[in-house]
Amino acid sequence: MRIITAVEIILRMYDDLQAGHSIKLIDVCRIYDISIPTFHRYIALLRSYLWQEHTKTLVYHERNNEYRIQEEENIII
Repeated sequence: MRIITAVEIILRMYDDLQAGHSIKLIDVCRIYDISIPTFHRYIALLRSYLWQEHTKTLVYHERNNEYRIQEEENIII
């Protein structure tokens, strides 16, 4: 069995988000056998990257317990 690295997990999360899918904490933690604090670190990295490089916001939808990319409109810099 091959070990999946943190980078691979983060990239898979990014690919899912870019494809328009949502990601859920419970699913990611179960699939990749990572802890909740680790998941939150990965989300923080993705949130920062998406904003800095693509002007996109990663938002948490409490109703569905999921994270999705929200495109920003009319941003003044």
